[in-house]
Amino acid sequence: MKIRRIRVYKALVAVLMMTFSLLFLQCCGNPNNPIISDSVEPYTVLSITPTYSFPNNVAISNGKLYLAQNFPEVLIYDFSNTGTLTLIDTLIDDVEDPVHFIGVAEDMNILFVNYKSNTRAYWLDELLFTNFEFGSSKVRDLLAVSRTDTVVSEYDNDYHSADVAMLLTADSDAEDAFAKDYIFYDSLEYNDSTRYDFRHVRQAVGLHYSGQAPLGLAFASGYDTLVVGLADFGVGVADMSNTLGQSDHGDWIGFADTPGEATHLKAEGGYAYVADGIAGLAIVDISDLLAPEYVTSWRIDGLDHAVDIAIHGNALALLDQFDGVYLLNISDPENPVHVGEYLVREPTSVTFSDEGFLVITSHGEGLTILELISPEFL
Repeated sequence: MKIRRIRVYKALVAVLMMTFSLLFLQCCGNPNNPIISDSVEPYTVLSITPTYSFPNNVAISNGKLYLAQNFPEVLIYDFSNTGTLTLIDTLIDDVEDPVHFIGVAEDMNILFVNYKSNTRAYWLDELLFTNFEFGSSKVRDLLAVSRTDTVVSEYDNDYHSADVAMLLTADSDAEDAFAKDYIFYDSLEYNDSTRYDFRHVRQAVGLHYSGQAPLGLAFASGYDTLVVGLADFGVGVADMSNTLGQSDHGDWIGFADTPGEATHLKAEGGYAYVADGIAGLAIVDISDLLAPEYVTSWRIDGLDHAVDIAIHGNALALLDQFDGVYLLNISDPENPVHVGEYLVREPTSVTFSDEGFLVITSHGEGLTILELISPEFL
């Protein structure tokens, strides 16, 4: 099932496609002509690593970086030396679709890989397929965590506390909308011995708002309350605290409209920071989850396609899907300060590591790692 080699001929084709695409982009000019700040760059570029195909998304766990790319492989890099990323492994399955998203539930040793047509779960340490897969053809965002929850055992049909790997997906098909997947060990004590079985439970939550499915997800309070990007409808707050094994679809408990189209978002310190499309960055006060309030927006000329966001401490990275990444200081959440930008062609995602390194995936450079200069973000 898993092959420990790179398909060279496909990699060469992907590299040629990337080369021709980059030449095309260079000839087309800048679609937005963004305004560039006059300040000194508030970062150091640690490394730029070309990829075999266009990168889509990353997950960082236990000193490794897992790369989803527009190719049926997951590339795994040693992240211990951010100055020189070294490819150390490759996950190749029998799926022919490109990889869109990656999620890691580290404590449960699970790697979730979202392909174009489905999502599969792999053992994180061995990169072996667990035999669990879930249909999901239009995923726009996902959250993966290890947590403790109440599960229904198939041994006695009763409720028990268990460690689970939880995956939440936002599907742009309103019929699917939210879905919640759990993977856990089901156990039974019997005659001084313990029997274990590895189980998967899916809850097709299907929660949408007036036909608008979620486009972005972030935990707002614990693992059971989410803030959700709802495009033209702004930001919703969803209560997902139903017990595993029940069929509850979750509930909307609050809404706040934003000027643009809310997509990916992050929640931090009682605020939701929203990539708001043509409106740039939107900030919503979620200190009262039942009554969230839109606070303010930030945008400069040329920033027209804000679609992703990352936060570490007081540093916020806002991604424009054509031009690059804008860096802001959010030490005063209601008055964000623009401190710089990293311009790169066709960025696709921004992710902060636990150490504060900013990882940018893009069609223009592949994998770019920045170290932010601390005084700018104090």
